[in-house]
Amino acid sequence: MIRVAATLFIPYSYFPIVFSFFPHTRGLADTLYGYIFSPVKLVWQAFLSYLPGFNAYSIQALTSCKVGKYPMEGIFIIKSRTLC
Repeated sequence: MIRVAATLFIPYSYFPIVFSFFPHTRGLADTLYGYIFSPVKLVWQAFLSYLPGFNAYSIQALTSCKVGKYPMEGIFIIKSRTLC
């Protein structure tokens, strides 16, 4: 699987470099680079937008574990499922 991905990626990344050398094919090189980098950029932006929610859930899970292990006086926590 890695060999197939490398075999497809190497020529696909090589052709835009070669096309950028010649004035008539620079537009084609930009188009090929756009095909490569626009999905990568989209995935990166989605990952970055996911992080704040992930941080909130992880802080909530850690807090509930600590409160569940060491309850303060007068606070009773009933847990149906635990993360820790």
